[in-house]
Amino acid sequence: MIVIKFSDYIEHYYNTFKEILELDNYNDIVYIAGYCNRIDSLSEFPYLLIKLLYNLNCLYSLPYLPNSLTHLFCDNNSLYSLPELPNLLTYLDCSSNNLFSLPELPTSLIKLICSSNNLSSLPELPNSLQILQCGFNYLSSLPKLPNSLKILSCYHNKLSNIPELPNSLIELHCAYNDLSSLPKLPNSLITLYCSDNKLSSLPKLPESLTYLSCTNNKLSSLPKLPKSLVTLLCYDNKLSSLPEIPNSLHELSCGNNIISRLPEIPNSVTILY
Repeated sequence: MIVIKFSDYIEHYYNTFKEILELDNYNDIVYIAGYCNRIDSLSEFPYLLIKLLYNLNCLYSLPYLPNSLTHLFCDNNSLYSLPELPNLLTYLDCSSNNLFSLPELPTSLIKLICSSNNLSSLPELPNSLQILQCGFNYLSSLPKLPNSLKILSCYHNKLSNIPELPNSLIELHCAYNDLSSLPKLPNSLITLYCSDNKLSSLPKLPESLTYLSCTNNKLSSLPKLPKSLVTLLCYDNKLSSLPEIPNSLHELSCGNNIISRLPEIPNSVTILY
């Protein structure tokens, strides 16, 4: 089933894309959603198209993308490349394909999801970007991160370092890499997930942090814990002691270390293992 909308945003349903192509007002379509249809090819898109949702199909390529397009969902296909991206594009989800590279990113892009591909590098990131999800690739480095970035998810790659983090960042997911150190953490950070790396130490933790997972590293000590911390997962390290536990903490997991004695555990901790 394929859903299309015109400027009135009333939904119209069709069984095949061929039926849609035969419409007299085809070029007036602004929205197309055709997921889970086993489509392996597409012809030219409508001139006024704004949103395209063609995920969970069998596409090997995409035709020329209209300049009006702002949202492109082409994840879970068999794409080996993407065409030139339109200048107005704000949202791109091309995850779970066979992409080896990405084209130049438009300066309007706010969210980029390119996880689970064959990417070994990323193009220059636009200053508008707020969310970058690029996990499960073969990235050995990241480009300069824009000051607008709020969420960075780059787990399951081959990263040995991470560039300077912007002050806007609130979530960092960098687990399952080859990191031996982390850059300075911004004061805005709320979530840090850096498990399964080669970290021997952590930088100073920001006072805004509520979630820290640093499991399965080579840590022999932890820095001072912020008073805002709710969850601390630090098992599978080389810790001989823990710092003072804040009264905000609810969950503490510190098993498989060499800790002989725990610090005072506040009543706020309801999960301890």
